[in-house]
Amino acid sequence: MKSLLAGPKYPAADPKKWLRKSNPKTDLNIDPNFLSRLAALAAHFKKPLYISSGYRSVEQQIVLYKKSGGKQDPRGNWFGGNGRAGKPGNSKHNFGLAVDVSSLWAKAIEQEESTADQKILKKFGLYKPMTRGNDTNIFENWHIQPIELSGQKPGKWAVFKAYYGAQY
Repeated sequence: MKSLLAGPKYPAADPKKWLRKSNPKTDLNIDPNFLSRLAALAAHFKKPLYISSGYRSVEQQIVLYKKSGGKQDPRGNWFGGNGRAGKPGNSKHNFGLAVDVSSLWAKAIEQEESTADQKILKKFGLYKPMTRGNDTNIFENWHIQPIELSGQKPGKWAVFKAYYGAQY
């Protein structure tokens, strides 16, 4: 897979050395530069990073969205839900651009800070969008994305979706 993310701008490390699956079903078919950044974060802390969820198919996202209370209208539009799962086809997981981590040390990193104040994660080209500091009603200290997605306008996310959608 080719990456749209900045490469040499951020530290990188070998994902095979530093990243682990929390369970055998975890799919690490995610953006290669994103993987390298996550590995660099783990190398910096000298601890393996356990990932509980990486890439998800739209079908897997549908199951999660429905479990969150989401529904689909007759026209195919998704609505409702409690905010704990992204709409199918719009989740960053569907494009290999988000992970959920299970390592307690990684969950604790900057879980209270806004994206603008996440200095450690930014150093590695990463951020947590659902922190208390971002005034979100959903708190997910385990969810990490590439920094390029912070402040995404809908039009720019459409470009990423179009590109990454073609990759799968």
